[in-house]
Amino acid sequence: MDDVALDNDQASEQDDVQSEEDGTGRRSSYGESGKPPNKLQRHTMASQLLQSFRGMGASPERELELMAQMIKPIPVSPTSSAVKLLQEELGGVLSVEDTMLALDVLENKTHAISMQPALRETTILRQVQKLRN
Repeated sequence: MDDVALDNDQASEQDDVQSEEDGTGRRSSYGESGKPPNKLQRHTMASQLLQSFRGMGASPERELELMAQMIKPIPVSPTSSAVKLLQEELGGVLSVEDTMLALDVLENKTHAISMQPALRETTILRQVQKLRN
């Protein structure tokens, strides 16, 4: 039984030698491609990350630019802010017709945004009454 195991080991060693021979009967350190094998290289995590970034190309840069544009706050005009405040604060107080008149007032008087809520409400109500008369 030991003889059979030795014969199997010798046969597998011969197969290994034959596969590594370069045709002259000698072992070759070159692989099938004819190039010497790569030396063992230990890459740091940073170098591996850098290689993966290089492999991605310029597309991630463009994606980041687009995301930055989407995240960036959109500038809001003073008029639109005034209209929003009017609807939030006086939507329940004014009728639809009075709200339309108040919108006309706010189109030309965007300084109403910086007023305190009570003062803003009083100013708008007075302007609406003037326009109604």
